[in-house]
Amino acid sequence: EGIHNGAAFDKWRREAEKTQPRLLYLERADLLDSGHDSQEKDFPPQLELNGARYPLAYRFDPGTEDDGVTLIVPLAALNQIAPARCDWLVPGLLEEKIAALLKSLPQSIRRAFVPVPEYARAAAAALADGSPHASRLTPLTDALAAFLTKSTGQLIPRDAWRPEALAPHLIMNFRVQDEAGKTLAEGRDLAALRQQLGGAASEELAKSAGQFQRDRITKWDFDTLPETATVDSGGRVVAAYPALQEVDGQVGLRLFDHADEARAAHRLGVACLLWLGFPDLLKQGERDLTARLKPACLQYALLFRGQSCPGLARDVLAAAVFSQRDVADIRDAAAFAAAAQALRPRLPETVARLANVATECIAAAHRLGQALAKAPVVWKAAVTDIREQLDALVFPGFMASHPGERLPHLPRYLKAMEMRLAKLPNQPARDTAAQRDITPLLTAWRNRVERARAQGLSDPALDAFRWQLEELRVSLFAQELKTPEPVSVKRLEKRWAEIVR
Repeated sequence: EGIHNGAAFDKWRREAEKTQPRLLYLERADLLDSGHDSQEKDFPPQLELNGARYPLAYRFDPGTEDDGVTLIVPLAALNQIAPARCDWLVPGLLEEKIAALLKSLPQSIRRAFVPVPEYARAAAAALADGSPHASRLTPLTDALAAFLTKSTGQLIPRDAWRPEALAPHLIMNFRVQDEAGKTLAEGRDLAALRQQLGGAASEELAKSAGQFQRDRITKWDFDTLPETATVDSGGRVVAAYPALQEVDGQVGLRLFDHADEARAAHRLGVACLLWLGFPDLLKQGERDLTARLKPACLQYALLFRGQSCPGLARDVLAAAVFSQRDVADIRDAAAFAAAAQALRPRLPETVARLANVATECIAAAHRLGQALAKAPVVWKAAVTDIREQLDALVFPGFMASHPGERLPHLPRYLKAMEMRLAKLPNQPARDTAAQRDITPLLTAWRNRVERARAQGLSDPALDAFRWQLEELRVSLFAQELKTPEPVSVKRLEKRWAEIVR
């Protein structure tokens, strides 16, 4: 009953381990009945995520699989759990986890935070629920690094933390249950659980779609579409993400179990619905694209088996919308009508222009693919690098996937790749040096993107940096093509340091 903070909890654990292994469940109802408000605050009975509440179970038994805190997750909600939020555990364990994270830092950094218990206590107080420093959707290590840097001036790179060194009870345990309360899987690796049960979770959520399930929508004749919603799945309240979805030129309304997935689908769904509202423009646009894209269609099919010309045309139509406005934030009839009125006059010209971009890109990708296949083995490093760059620029659906403002630059990036290949026979050493210069930045960016995706996060700064890397490639390998603004390895190293700070 005297446990009010992480330090006390840690002391209690150590004393318990000296006697005998035992189980301790913190019964929430008993604590509330006894008036222990502080315990209920430090060790809450539930965790709120996206407007839904999920039960927490507590177990003290070092060495067991579920030692510590367990989040009980309905199957339908599995794909919606935010890893960053779960990093924070519960307030009663925050100080102990911060202390363990500080101890995991390299000694050259850790020595700035001695004594560790005092810094852990101060950080836990600063990052407590309700404080201006706390944002549970930010990874704990990011929030902790920001507070410590502000307090001491010591910079902490993101890759300096070693969360894998933490004791198991300082990592959230997840227990996935079906509608009947049967445990389907359990563990601390959320990504592995999603890989195992993610498909079943999506199917389970779809059963509860209700009002968010419609087909063949041709106009915005429904109420405001919320970004998040709660639905009943087997008697349990589950969070979900409603969005419009385009499939083969038709628009439907669906529930998604991940915010990023819903936003990507809604972006395409809104664009398609806008075009359906202009039947005359749509008919003319499809007729024009059939002629304009004819040379590219065969190459597109050769590059990507199973991809059709109608699919490419739909991508160009969507890109024509995106190049003028990001429509992913349109959630009501008024905003939709305003966008339609603003977009209509410029769509025909935009479609023609982007059809040319698509044709150029596909032709260049086809030539590059043939050239890379014939490249000698001694160019392996350069060929691998170019192929990875090509695959990230031109892929099925690339016209609708890239930001609209970047589409006009794609032909230049591809031309730079062709020029790089042409120079390789006479300048292999120069190519190797340039690749050596850019590789650390590329590797750091890719690792950070993978980490952000694993945490269910999106970072606009990382997206913008990706295109700065493309410009740097032009500067290093095809200077003749110029870049819109000065770019260099040193400039990007400085920018990267700002992003990871």
